[in-house]
Amino acid sequence: MSRNALLVLLGAQALACAPTVVTIHGRSVDHAIGGDVREVEPGHWAGTYKNAGLNIDHVGDKDEEVLACTETGTFDGVWLSATEIKSCTSQGTRDCRAKDGSTNTGESTATCRVGPNGELIFEGTGKQVNATGRFEGSQATFTFTAWQVVPPPGVINFGSYTTTVTLPKK
Repeated sequence: MSRNALLVLLGAQALACAPTVVTIHGRSVDHAIGGDVREVEPGHWAGTYKNAGLNIDHVGDKDEEVLACTETGTFDGVWLSATEIKSCTSQGTRDCRAKDGSTNTGESTATCRVGPNGELIFEGTGKQVNATGRFEGSQATFTFTAWQVVPPPGVINFGSYTTTVTLPKK
């Protein structure tokens, strides 16, 4: 076999074994269902939160899919005034379930700031830490922005996210 033929064969085998990488753009909506975030000293709010909501993957595409999600985590923020934050962070775990029972779990960290209309804006990153069913074997990282459009106690968040998923070769 010639050197060129061998290189073509090896290249084809490498492509056949390569994983598939896809990008998912989505939206989310959540509402508070529990937790205990409170003012621990003047201007300093901290505690735990629990939200329930939906992730909508591939918004507007033929592959659009809705997943039911719950998220738990911690929050810690120090306000200098109603419009200025000294520091603000959150860390959470989000469990999502598809209609077919497949699940994925992601862990994230975020910082927050006050938006132009006084809303709290969270910006962060995360990674998938567990997956079952048709998501099993995949790896994912994501970035997100979420807006707290209804303040406590009735908290409602809207978000957008971009997820990069690596699917194993079958």
